[in-house]
Amino acid sequence: ATLSTLSFNLCPLATGAYNISVLVSNSRNVRASTSILVTVSNYSAPRLAVGNTAAKYNPNDNVVLTGYITSTLPCSARWSSTDISTKTMSAIALTSLTRTVPSGSAVFQLSIQANSLSGGVTYTFQLQAAYAGQNLYSTVSMSIEMNNPPVGGLLSVVPAVGVAFNTSFSLTTYFWRDDISDLPLRYMFSYFVLDPVQELNVIKSLDLLPTLTTFLGQGLKNMDFSVTCVAVAVDTFDSRANITSSASVRPF
Repeated sequence: ATLSTLSFNLCPLATGAYNISVLVSNSRNVRASTSILVTVSNYSAPRLAVGNTAAKYNPNDNVVLTGYITSTLPCSARWSSTDISTKTMSAIALTSLTRTVPSGSAVFQLSIQANSLSGGVTYTFQLQAAYAGQNLYSTVSMSIEMNNPPVGGLLSVVPAVGVAFNTSFSLTTYFWRDDISDLPLRYMFSYFVLDPVQELNVIKSLDLLPTLTTFLGQGLKNMDFSVTCVAVAVDTFDSRANITSSASVRPF
């Protein structure tokens, strides 16, 4: 492959569209050509920038991306993605994908609803701004990585049978896996009898220890005194997963 460069000043050219062609040939007079359309305008294209993005985003959180537009004329701006169809983008976006921006400086944000993007996937988004009626536009791109929660964890409760507020139960969670960039993991323990929403009893707040020894409240007789213990593993980006295990906790 051979690279040939031609540089010239566009200033003497009047505004309009110019088709610039290049013709190449070899010693056998075999020829090929290509061309590109260049538009000369009195105005500079809109200037675009994007805000800082997080190292990773959790799929169960809303994702908010920020674009900055500076233009000398009113322009139309649009968010899109190279990895998501326009139809899907319209369905998962909490904000408008298009906007008319006045001249000057403006902020244009894109908000994507939680649980719309898949963990472990990198998505590329684009912001484009163009002047109406002119072939003059700018595009800027940003890529975001979606986080995967910890996986594979187990929970051990020993002994399997005991007495409420008398037997010391040992709870240990282990075998959790996550990306090395998501470590260290933190752990939280709790238990419930019937409804984890209404009666979840937290017995250890988040810390680095994956084990504890504690007393448990009794279960219900008609459920063979079963108590469900819960271990939650949380990574450095606050993505979490849980695992449960049961014990029979009888009255004193």
